Amino acid sequence: MKKLFFSALLLAFSQLPLGAQHNYCKHQNPNPGTLASVNDTRSDSIDIIKTTINLTITDFANQQISGNAAIDFKAKVNGINILRLDLLSLTVDSVLIDDNALAFDHIAEIIRIQLPTTYNAQQGATAVVYYHGAPVTDASGYGGFDFSGQYAYAIGVGFDAIPHNFGRCWYPCFDNFVERCLFDFNITTSTANTAVCNGTLQSINDNGNGTRTFFWSLANEIPSYLSCVAVAPYVSVSDSYPSIAGGNIPVLMHCLAVDSTKLKNSFANLDVAFSTFENRFGPYRWERVGYVLVPFQAGAMEHATCISYPTFLVNGQTTYEGTMAHELGHMWFGDLVTCDKAEEMYLNEGFADYCEYIFYEGLIGYSRYIGEIRNNHRKVLNFTRALDGDFYAISNVPQTVTYGSTTYEKGADIIHTLRSYMGDSLFFGGLKYYLNNNMFDDVNSDTLQRDLEDFSGLDLNDFFTDWVHQPGFPQFSIDSFHVAPVGQNYQVTTYIRQKLHNANTFANNVPFNITFRGADWATNMQPALVTGEFTTLTFTVPFIPVMANLNTDDRISHAVTTESRVLKQTGNVSFTNTFMSINPTSITDSAYVVVEHNWVAADNNVDVTDNVVVSPDRYWKITGIAPEGFVAKATFGYNGRTSSTSTGWLDHGLITGGEDSLILLYRPSSFYPWKRYSNAVKNTGVIQPTK
Repeated sequence: MKKLFFSALLLAFSQLPLGAQHNYCKHQNPNPGTLASVNDTRSDSIDIIKTTINLTITDFANQQISGNAAIDFKAKVNGINILRLDLLSLTVDSVLIDDNALAFDHIAEIIRIQLPTTYNAQQGATAVVYYHGAPVTDASGYGGFDFSGQYAYAIGVGFDAIPHNFGRCWYPCFDNFVERCLFDFNITTSTANTAVCNGTLQSINDNGNGTRTFFWSLANEIPSYLSCVAVAPYVSVSDSYPSIAGGNIPVLMHCLAVDSTKLKNSFANLDVAFSTFENRFGPYRWERVGYVLVPFQAGAMEHATCISYPTFLVNGQTTYEGTMAHELGHMWFGDLVTCDKAEEMYLNEGFADYCEYIFYEGLIGYSRYIGEIRNNHRKVLNFTRALDGDFYAISNVPQTVTYGSTTYEKGADIIHTLRSYMGDSLFFGGLKYYLNNNMFDDVNSDTLQRDLEDFSGLDLNDFFTDWVHQPGFPQFSIDSFHVAPVGQNYQVTTYIRQKLHNANTFANNVPFNITFRGADWATNMQPALVTGEFTTLTFTVPFIPVMANLNTDDRISHAVTTESRVLKQTGNVSFTNTFMSINPTSITDSAYVVVEHNWVAADNNVDVTDNVVVSPDRYWKITGIAPEGFVAKATFGYNGRTSSTSTGWLDHGLITGGEDSLILLYRPSSFYPWKRYSNAVKNTGVIQPTK
């Protein structure tokens, strides 16, 4: 004999806060600063066709580089007589065109070159800039050129820099997201070292003076921030993978000899990532897969064909293979197709984060994928606002949080929801179409929407309006349902309410699934298109449902985290993503429990005799089917710290002073007011939510 139970619980008082440490990988910024936007329009009038970088990197003692960069450029419009290039903290010795010295000035980060003639559209030349000096790292500690022990290497972005592109720390360029060109690299270093750059190694020349010159050439155009160089006593680890486009793609990775076995073991599943991404996103379009190990402590960087990968992530185990997959995913999202400005960085980083989950789906299965999605969604709701300082839409983020949690984790969270809106066939087919349409070009959210709509025939305006272009999240909950017999079946009228978790407007046409469950645990799942603040839907179900739950499959990343469990024995069971645990103390048969943690304020329908203020941030809804005699205890975690450093914690809107007046409220269903739950024991102290 089974029995249904329903309850909702709510913290109440007058005010409270939550936050936690965050683990940074890839190249995510843990310390966003105050930055201003820059509008670089040079690429509208001048096109850089090719950059040939000729550098000597031998002076490790003084940490200096020297050489020149030959910039092949062409005018796009008439009347071009000035060439402006970006170069940071290095000394320009001279600028030549056709061996003729040109007048120039170098103020701050800009070289302003007086061209020898006026160039009209389609006319151009090659400007050779000779320079030397000590290249710099970014003020944030992430990005720039670094000498570290045996290594010298460049990382293509800088967190504090504006623009974030950081090619200018080691050669003159147009340092923006839209200027793409071909690259050749001639890097001279000592014979003990190997120089690794983008593209394919064409030759190694022994100069007879204790140095060698490595000539690398990249077959496809890239923006400046995706170019790279790394110098160290490297050995190579090579392989090849068959491509769906035909032929084999070379794999070339570089590390110190002592790390080669660990590298092979830590990258044991690189082939799975490669084949999974090709199947999901289309052919690999680059000439090789490449990684080079560097002693960088802040993450990895997706330099095209030559990913800079931190040595500390290569431990001989597959512990950090998510980062390996993230960076390979960039060869589709962020390298093949690149955001046109920093404010659209989720098109690079959100998709690359999402590629990690696609990798796990290919490696292990959908259960691992959805587990990663659920954990990420909870982290986004719990920490993203605290980490980034406010609630932001994933599109048009301010440059202070270009590399923040909104871009990475929330970006991936929203992309999962897009997959659910479209369905797998149209979603992955649409992404292939988008990538093929825009390969080796820059894009924005409008491009993505247009291409997905063109491929699928769907109208995605509601999705992009509700999820991409507004902050926060919508939240949906089944308020109640009514059952009436109709022949052999039952008509179930379901009432759904939408609230807003720091979003601006209600979402429309959201494609949920509703799961109905009978007393004998029979299940029936039905699609439900939910729109506006209140939605009433009617379903035909082949049994009498005693439970109705929205989104238990977590297809839609709204402002709810849900966990369902079958409880079979006594003992504590943690519901991690809903911040509670249940400890059955008496159980004779299996019990089924669904816990929904709602990240919005509950209805303010409170028994007036209690005279309380309810939490503006969250409440729990618990439903289930339990056997007779089922008895359990539940534990709900909270945090009472009120310092300014803890404003990201769960209950920042509730506790502003001590915990003395904190109480737990309960109601059996939405038809009843909230009342004080008298059988509760409060344990004060520091309780942190699980990250």
